Amino acid sequence: MATLTDYALKSMENDTELVLILYRTHKKLKNRTAKVSSLYVFDALSRAARNQVNKRGLTADGGSTQGNCATFLLKVEGILDGLFGDMVSSGNTELKVSLRVLLLTPGVYAIRPSGSP
Repeated sequence: MATLTDYALKSMENDTELVLILYRTHKKLKNRTAKVSSLYVFDALSRAARNQVNKRGLTADGGSTQGNCATFLLKVEGILDGLFGDMVSSGNTELKVSLRVLLLTPGVYAIRPSGSP
């Protein structure tokens, strides 16, 4: 996970492409374990990006054509409902239970869909 996070942080100027690749990959995954692992990837990258935003005081500049960690977080936020919706719509009860545990553990996960605690 550390290597993936390092690569992602070095690629934040291409935040749109990064989020699209991650989301498309997640949507193509078929088994429960892979989808949960995908959620952990989103979480790890979001934590690393948030750390950089806090450390460097980065902001999401709407006029800039180049992304950064702050714009990455905004783009991830934009796909969260779809990401979690995909997991819930799978019909897999075990996956729904795993997702519920992830969402109800306060302060542990960096990402949350709208309307979650």
